[in-house]
Amino acid sequence: MLIIIIALWLLISAVALVVDILTSNIFFVFFSVGGILAFVADLCRLSLWIQAIIFLGTSILLILTIYPYVQKILKKTVPPFLAFEKKYIGEHFIAPVDVDEEGLVQIGGIYWTVKNAGSPIKKGDVVEVIGIDGNKFLIKKLEGDKT
Repeated sequence: MLIIIIALWLLISAVALVVDILTSNIFFVFFSVGGILAFVADLCRLSLWIQAIIFLGTSILLILTIYPYVQKILKKTVPPFLAFEKKYIGEHFIAPVDVDEEGLVQIGGIYWTVKNAGSPIKKGDVVEVIGIDGNKFLIKKLEGDKT
């Protein structure tokens, strides 16, 4: 019975660690710590109930105290992934169609819905992608540019 319980705590710790590595969340690692402490409690021949309390208590305590701090540090140090669409902000292109309010325009080989954020755009005007509104590109006619 002792070997089964030892294997259980080590298995829980290993699975939690693997899940944490796969998700890059630094959340499940606290269950690994709880599992290791429960494993140590088992080696000290404490009862299964005490081991479970140590596992859950340690895991929950670490999640409540350390996890928010780790999240703050990660938000400051890990650069966020830019959405695929954000790389087009600042790009200039020639309007293939007139766009008064909204239209469908090919940008980077993909057809996007665009929303005019300035004066009316005529076919051939040079426009700039100035932002994103939901799933639409915000475009604006560059004044003085005409091809």
